[in-house]
Amino acid sequence: MLMRISELFINKYANDADLQIETFLKHKQQLYKFYAEFSDKINDYRVWRLIARIKSLLKEPLPAVIEVKKNEIRSLQKPGWNVNLEVVEFVERAIIDLVGLLEEADQLTNEEKAFIRTTTIAIEHALQRKCKIEDLVQRMSS
Repeated sequence: MLMRISELFINKYANDADLQIETFLKHKQQLYKFYAEFSDKINDYRVWRLIARIKSLLKEPLPAVIEVKKNEIRSLQKPGWNVNLEVVEFVERAIIDLVGLLEEADQLTNEEKAFIRTTTIAIEHALQRKCKIEDLVQRMSS
């Protein structure tokens, strides 16, 4: 349902060259309000992943996309997340996306480095292999 609503919004408002900017912004605000209400009730990584994708597609500022990506990771990191290999791989994918966004925005704080480093260590321990970005732990240590 959420995917369909997002698709309809993009087709009707984002791809319409004749649409006035005020109308677009009004509908975008309503879409984001719907996302907020939906994600308050359903805390699922797929919802956050979709919201991050839509915000990127609509050229939202990187800090807004970064925050949504962090929410995706938080929704995956429920107690025992590191023993479910499928969830660990989802966290790995989200961490790699987050690192790319943070580096693009040049906003890598010490707190974020520590979070990425410890999450990556847990991923590597659970999967018994290096993260897809092999030097990620080392890069986040400096």
